[in-house]
Amino acid sequence: YDSASLLRKIQSYGPDFSCVSFTGGEPLGQKDFLKESLGLVKEKGYQTYLETNGTISAALNEVIDVVDIVAMDIKLPSSSGFSDDYWKQHYDFLNIARLKDVFVKAVVGVHTSIEDFLKMLDLFKSLDYHGVLVIQPNSRESAERLVDNLTLFKKLCADYLIPSCVIPQLHKMMGVR
Repeated sequence: YDSASLLRKIQSYGPDFSCVSFTGGEPLGQKDFLKESLGLVKEKGYQTYLETNGTISAALNEVIDVVDIVAMDIKLPSSSGFSDDYWKQHYDFLNIARLKDVFVKAVVGVHTSIEDFLKMLDLFKSLDYHGVLVIQPNSRESAERLVDNLTLFKKLCADYLIPSCVIPQLHKMMGVR
C-alpha cells in the first residue's frame, strides 16, 4: 500500500469509524510512510492512535503533530530481557508523547523487579506524568504466581499517584500474534 491506497481502504469501511490505529511491529520504523498516512487520515477527520514500543523519539517528534493518542510500551529490563539502555530512550520518548493523550503499558511477570518498576515510576515523576499505566501480566506465566507482584505494583502506583489498571494480554491468550 501507498498512503493514498491505505486511506481509500480505510474509507471503504464506511462512515461508522472515527479512529484509525497504527500498530503492528513498530510503526515508527516506517516513519515517512507513517507521517504521510497519519496526515491523510487526520485530514479526513479521523482520530489517530499510535501504538509503539516507546523507543524511537526522533521519529515520534516528526509525526507527533498528527497523532491524537499514543500507546507507549516501556520495556522493563527484568521483564523483557532488554538492557538498561532503554531508560534514556523511554524518557526522551515520553517527554514528546506527553504532549498528546498518552498511556503507558508495561508487561510484568514473576521476575519483574521492584527496582525496575520503581525506576519506571521515577521516570514518570521526573516528567510530571500522571497518565494511566496499563500493567499487563505476562500471559505465559501462571496468573496465581503473579498476584503478589500485581498487588504490589498497583500499590506502588497509588503511592506515586499514577492511575493504573491491570489488563491481560488478550491477543496472546487467544493465540493471535
